[in-house]
Amino acid sequence: MKDHCTLWPDRIGSIDWGLCCFHHDISYAIGSNKWAADWALFQCVVDAGSLFFASLMLVGVSIAGGLFHNGNKKK
Repeated sequence: MKDHCTLWPDRIGSIDWGLCCFHHDISYAIGSNKWAADWALFQCVVDAGSLFFASLMLVGVSIAGGLFHNGNKKK
């Protein structure tokens, strides 16, 4: 089992958003627009079945995600 959600579980019960995190990590790694990547993560987790956790994750990546976003790293 892979851990795609940095500092966050990939699933709670039967709701699995691990692939959402995987795609979010790729978006960050290639320097995609941060807000677009964060919003796509939110939408994906909602589609996976949890508006509550999607909202928590959106707050988390909005506050701390800049530390991991490739577009913010010095070259």
